[in-house]
Amino acid sequence: MPDPIPVTVVVLALNEEVNLPHCLKSLSAFGQVVVVDSFSVDKTEEIARSNGAEFYQHAFTGFGDQRNWVIDQVPTRNDLLLILDADERVPLKLANEINRLVREGSEYAAFKVRRRFYLWGRWLRYSSLYPTW
Repeated sequence: MPDPIPVTVVVLALNEEVNLPHCLKSLSAFGQVVVVDSFSVDKTEEIARSNGAEFYQHAFTGFGDQRNWVIDQVPTRNDLLLILDADERVPLKLANEINRLVREGSEYAAFKVRRRFYLWGRWLRYSSLYPTW
């Protein structure tokens, strides 16, 4: 197995038992995966822990607040963070690109990623949702 990608992935979640397994599966190449849950009442915690993710809980008051709480409170093993919602995925092509850039010692401190939205398994390419960054 190759060395894990030296990026900490943070997944924000609330009652995501349907989406979380797919999200976590797409993150298997990363060195650290953390789920920050907003006190779910479903199986989110069980799913996170059974997939090897670190699990924390914090009340959600906004995306910025939640991200800042993660930066201030969650011990991370890597200098770079990728923050996702539980209904997002990291395709293999993106994981490979992140891995390449990190290992090359890129001079950048942040990256902008063009997101693709899918509905019922189909990319919504010709909608107002693409491109979004």
